[in-house]
Amino acid sequence: MAYNFDQLIDRHGTNCGKWEFMQIQNPYAGSNTLPFWVADMDFPCPDGVIEALHERVDNKAFGYSANFTGEFFRSVCGWFQHRFDWYVNSRDVFYCNGIVPAINYLIQIMTHEGDQVLLQPPIYRPFYKKINCTHRTPVENQLVCRNGHYEIDFEDFEQKVKDPKTTLFLLCSPHNPTGRVWTEEELRSMAELCFANGVRIISDEIHHDIVAPGVKHIPLAKLFPEHQNEIITCASVSKTFNLAGLAYSNIVICDPHLKALWNKLAAGDYGVMYPNPLSITAIQAAYATGEPWIDQLNGYLHDNLVFVKEYLAKHLPRAKMNVPEGTYFAWIDAEPYLRGVIRADLDSYLVQVADVLIESGLEGEPIFGPGAENYLRMNTACPRSMLEEGLRRMCIALDRVFPGDMLEDVIYETPWNEGSLAKAVDRPTFLLFLRYYGCTICQLDMKMLKAEYDKITAAGAKAMVVLQSDPAGIRKQIPETTFPYEIICDPEQKLYEKYNIAPALTKEKMADGKVLAKIGKARASGLVHGAHEGEELQLPAVFLVTPGLAVKQTHYGRTPADMPDTTQFLHWLDDKEGK
Repeated sequence: MAYNFDQLIDRHGTNCGKWEFMQIQNPYAGSNTLPFWVADMDFPCPDGVIEALHERVDNKAFGYSANFTGEFFRSVCGWFQHRFDWYVNSRDVFYCNGIVPAINYLIQIMTHEGDQVLLQPPIYRPFYKKINCTHRTPVENQLVCRNGHYEIDFEDFEQKVKDPKTTLFLLCSPHNPTGRVWTEEELRSMAELCFANGVRIISDEIHHDIVAPGVKHIPLAKLFPEHQNEIITCASVSKTFNLAGLAYSNIVICDPHLKALWNKLAAGDYGVMYPNPLSITAIQAAYATGEPWIDQLNGYLHDNLVFVKEYLAKHLPRAKMNVPEGTYFAWIDAEPYLRGVIRADLDSYLVQVADVLIESGLEGEPIFGPGAENYLRMNTACPRSMLEEGLRRMCIALDRVFPGDMLEDVIYETPWNEGSLAKAVDRPTFLLFLRYYGCTICQLDMKMLKAEYDKITAAGAKAMVVLQSDPAGIRKQIPETTFPYEIICDPEQKLYEKYNIAPALTKEKMADGKVLAKIGKARASGLVHGAHEGEELQLPAVFLVTPGLAVKQTHYGRTPADMPDTTQFLHWLDDKEGK
């Protein structure tokens, strides 16, 4: 059976955290924002799971439930055996409502306050939170990135585990966010150093089923049957089959003493021993029927990640990304594009400007820890069309012109002649990118610029206005001497595309009170809308360029009314540092 992962499903109206509660993650998110942040997938779950849930719902009763049946444990342990050749005794499998809360409980029963817990940043941020909130101290074995490939610094690792304060290693396998699937040699080396120094291991293997074609995940505990009491494995169907909302994780604990402590703390004091009855049904059905689905999905996810790499190479060429071995995260080094306002608050910038919500390493402090400062983690588990639109928006927002950049010389056309940008910019020059001459807002901007143009020339500067209008059309509407500045015609929008002066994402983004006020002012001035030309949703921009085509200042408008006035232009000229 072939599965359609290109199908777009509408998750609104379902209390979907990823889509409907983005404002909790970022207050600038809105109804048009595309989410690529939290780790769940925008694919329908396997048919076998949906059918089983329908059948269970028809039972009509949903009281306290338990997972003590042999059928349930055969499904869980059978998956481990079949998928990974890993034998797990059903008596060692414990329930928790999620791996993050499980890590919280495990840290408490495996360590003491003040102990050090080893982790490998850049890393999934709840690791830090759970270590800190339990009054333990995170100690870092930072991964080393060589040409986009992450490796373990074993010399540093050994030094950290030899510290007597380090009593626990929190392993992420496959690694989130870098996508490394650790080799047997790497796993053995890390674990043997831990065992030799009395350090126990929690192995978070939630992404164990999400690997690239030809890549094999190896459960750590499978390699060390003689050290079962020193390893806790955390696994789940949540990532594999997109069932995170059903809140069920399998925690493999072999040590009798830790089992007793687990039952006292997690199941006893916190009362999580009764799983959701629908979760039990879903897990059994997923493991019984879902293997063809996940095998095909892994191929689709790999193709998505290859697509991201190729798209970035074309549209954001200075960004760096390797196709990961596991997980569905694109881990993107965007350092060359992180400047000014972007670096100050990258997440909010991308939401406000591009309407995409992506988690970055820049949010006050690096949320993935050291080594993540210039990176974006993009969830690619969605239909290709959604992914492409998100990438388009992101690339346009990041690859803009910024102060300090150099413009290339271009040959441009005016309604009356041709010119060279390098020759025309013989003094500080404002390049204003508007829409087209028929637009009343643009006419008003040009009229206001004309009225105060003597202030700009008196300051030793000039202006040029770029329009999407056809030269012949402007010649029919106005004489050559109408404006004291040159008009550049760009009907094919080559300059707009070159400088990523993009249109608004939606019509809603074009309208606000200031836009309506400006339209009213234009009409009151007697301006009449003419022929529509170019992109109707086009947003304005202005660059201050000095001789030699060095960019001193830029402004990209967020609505058609968002254009600096002459006072702001003069302030830019007075700013000697170009800030």
